[in-house]
Amino acid sequence: MARLPYTFHNIPNIVFENSALSPYAKLILAYLINRESLLINQDKCKSGDWFPASYAAIASPLGVGEQVVRKKYVPQLEQAGLIETKTEQGFDRKEWIPKKTCLYRIRWDKIISKE
Repeated sequence: MARLPYTFHNIPNIVFENSALSPYAKLILAYLINRESLLINQDKCKSGDWFPASYAAIASPLGVGEQVVRKKYVPQLEQAGLIETKTEQGFDRKEWIPKKTCLYRIRWDKIISKE
């Protein structure tokens, strides 16, 4: 069977049914789950490991600004205990400018224990 020309984003029921989370926060978690899955399939990380994702990549399909994602929706996921975030300072050698990398970790232990 040929590979389908589309993909799906999954949202755990415990997250989908959480009325304290905004719809955008739920979609961001779905994006992060998809991103983690992609990196796992490429052997670049394991489930529950830290992985990179940019605010621009998260914000673009939602039609919202990067700062809205950073200041409003990602903190909702952190406060709910569903993800952890950190940044690492680096250097972009192509453009010779300092660069921050946003790293995320999905708290699968919290998500699974709540279901």
